[in-house]
Amino acid sequence: MAHSWSGNLVTCGNWESFWLNEGWTKYLENEIFRRINGEEAYRIRSALDNLEVRSTIDRISEPSYTTLSPEINNDNPDDAFSLVPYVRGCQFLTYLRSFVGE
Repeated sequence: MAHSWSGNLVTCGNWESFWLNEGWTKYLENEIFRRINGEEAYRIRSALDNLEVRSTIDRISEPSYTTLSPEINNDNPDDAFSLVPYVRGCQFLTYLRSFVGE
């Protein structure tokens, strides 16, 4: 439900800002998970996400595709698609939350 709601309401202007859709979606999913399952389960889930995105990044040959705002240029946007915008977007939003609070 969180994925559909945030993905349909937050729309990126171009493929370079795709993380806005998916990062917010992942962030909201994780917040719902944390509130239902508790802080310890949330931390475990976040650690597993971190390991999975690190593994994904290690397999990506184009360095730009590992950033929140990849340079797509004339490439096929599917070439830049991976777990990165989901998890890194969520990580960035979590980082921002540490400054502004809940």
